[in-house]
Amino acid sequence: MAPINSQGKEGRRKPFTFTHETLAFFANCKGKGMTKREACTELGAPNSTVNRRAKKVGLYEELQKIYPPSFSLPFPDKSTWKPKKNILHFRAATMQWRKAS
Repeated sequence: MAPINSQGKEGRRKPFTFTHETLAFFANCKGKGMTKREACTELGAPNSTVNRRAKKVGLYEELQKIYPPSFSLPFPDKSTWKPKKNILHFRAATMQWRKAS
């Protein structure tokens, strides 16, 4: 019988530490043409965990040199940006649709 205080943590992996070897692994994966997400899957950790651990040990900038952030769209300029259509909210108190301010 399983111990009473175990809460299903038997299957958990050992938490990995982000080192220069991990950085070399990502550089190797980039050379093979893998995406960062595929490399993270092969490493056995989610992308967010990899980023967090890299920041913790101060190697996040190095990781970004290997895999730069993928979003290329500039953020919209507030002065020129207009919403595509009016957004409406339903007010239950008045039972009417109101335009969002």
